[in-house]
Amino acid sequence: MAAPPPLVLEFLNHATTVLNPATDQSLRRASDLWLAAFQLSSEAWAVVDATLRAPNLPENVWFLAAQTFNRKIRYDAEQLRGDW
Repeated sequence: MAAPPPLVLEFLNHATTVLNPATDQSLRRASDLWLAAFQLSSEAWAVVDATLRAPNLPENVWFLAAQTFNRKIRYDAEQLRGDW
């Protein structure tokens, strides 16, 4: 099986950092800021799709990916116009 693309790994890293209450607050804040900016990017479509299809991930990571996907559908669907 091929390794996930680097941006998928970065998303997973920041997602698990934000979702772990034991993580240092400054790291959680930095990851939260990264995720907020990431959710606005056009690359987020492919990353959350790959995350939702990945086996054996913690449920809270899938939930964050699903929330991101929902946000993309509601607010950023125009990013897909070229793909329709």
